Amino acid sequence: IAYATVSHDEVTLYCNEEKVKPDDVAAHLQSANVIVKPYDNVVLDVQSHLASNTRNKVWLDNSRSNYAVSRVIPEANLVDAQNAITPMKACKNTAEMEGMRQAHIVDGAAMAHFMAWLEH
Repeated sequence: IAYATVSHDEVTLYCNEEKVKPDDVAAHLQSANVIVKPYDNVVLDVQSHLASNTRNKVWLDNSRSNYAVSRVIPEANLVDAQNAITPMKACKNTAEMEGMRQAHIVDGAAMAHFMAWLEH
């Protein structure tokens, strides 16, 4: 699980730093000028962003965000809308669709096995 913030001049990834320890991952993020910070810093950084200028806004989909983040954003500074990435994630390629099919087959077999066990 992670958060990302994108401003006019920087991109910050908030995650468990162990997730980005592999050299190739760290090198890729560094080459893209992505700043990596601890997961728990996101709320304080959002507050700092808002405090630095009263006209600053935060684009956040309140229906998909957690309370810890959404509670620190005043209504006047909130742009509550779905972000553009969400619909893109709904479009699956052939490999992703095949993976879902396989997962459904495995899940169906597990459910049938459980129901048979439950009945006997």
